[in-house]
Amino acid sequence: MVAALFHYAPPPFEYLRDHLGYRMELRQARYDRSALGQGRLPVEVDVVNRGFAPAKHPRPVRIVLLDGLGRTVASADTGADWRDWQPQGRSETNDDHTAPKASTVRATLTLHA
Repeated sequence: MVAALFHYAPPPFEYLRDHLGYRMELRQARYDRSALGQGRLPVEVDVVNRGFAPAKHPRPVRIVLLDGLGRTVASADTGADWRDWQPQGRSETNDDHTAPKASTVRATLTLHA
């Protein structure tokens, strides 16, 4: 029996294409159902920037709850500044090159009956 382990590494240009600029990735979302009785849904989202650069221009960061058809049920502004979500592994700062730092964004959605 012969066992072989392979690690796929994308071609360099494919990797650059997929990571140039910023690339925001939602890592985990958490919510607290205990407030649903009051029509509120507190939500926390962990986001990382897997790209090579931070965002340059300010944009609103909102948490949006969609129904099964993709329609907005509730949304809330988080007050977060996505320009703070720095990519990891920048050589000029001697960052750890293993994984980007997660930023936690919080908001409370108001649900209408």
